[in-house]
Amino acid sequence: MRGHLQEGRGWLEPILALPETAAPTALRAQVLRGTGVIAWMQGAFVDAQTLFAEALQILAQLGDEHGTARVLNNLGVVFYLQQDYDRAEQTLRRGLELFRGLDDESNIARTLGNLGIVAYMRGEFDGARQTCEAVLEHFQALDDVWGIAVSHNNLARVLCSQGRYTEALAHYRTGIDLAHQNGARRLLASLFEGLARTFTYAGDPLCAATLWGTADTLRTTLGAPRETVDDTDYEPSVHAARTATRDTLFRRAWDKGQRAALGDTVSFALTHNVSQTSS
Repeated sequence: MRGHLQEGRGWLEPILALPETAAPTALRAQVLRGTGVIAWMQGAFVDAQTLFAEALQILAQLGDEHGTARVLNNLGVVFYLQQDYDRAEQTLRRGLELFRGLDDESNIARTLGNLGIVAYMRGEFDGARQTCEAVLEHFQALDDVWGIAVSHNNLARVLCSQGRYTEALAHYRTGIDLAHQNGARRLLASLFEGLARTFTYAGDPLCAATLWGTADTLRTTLGAPRETVDDTDYEPSVHAARTATRDTLFRRAWDKGQRAALGDTVSFALTHNVSQTSS
């Protein structure tokens, strides 16, 4: 579901419109979850909550603990994206308990990663960093490439907020390399934005503008708006970059990024030397 989100939702919603007898209950729960995930990626959080709530009802009737845990993890994400951090934590911990009972190591790591984001959004940076470091190690032990890439993004975000720019740059670059190799363009947009933020505060606003331009093109193409965790950091860092340089230069760099081939921006992100870095 990392492609064109509206198209994917258009395929799934007609299945939900079928009479109950025409859509097996287990299938309906799966489609509800899938449609809910796409809705959240589109920023339609109320729709996502409604879809997940119905899926949870069906899964409870089926006694499907694994399916229930997966939807609880998704619902917890939707709560933190709406800045309801208490409900997010409660919901995520319910899912975590189920995953632990099922010995599902991959989803244990995913849920812990989401709890790390909740801590970050609350401003609990030390706790968030410790959680993100542990989750990264967990995914590395599982050799889960997607989880590793996401974990580098989450850890880099925390490190940047702590002013540890050199460390943040290294994690962003590793995440970008992995995301590009695996065609994870939505994640790549988030990584570009995070790296741009880090470049801004490390003293290179024009490089940041180029990365934001490419991220903007990716999000427009995918129909994937920024999530709350990305959006919270976005406007302040763009403002800081604009303030640090002439507007014409900033716009020229942004336009260059919008027009650039994706592979060229990836190479730029991985090799560009920041003109002024502190750590």
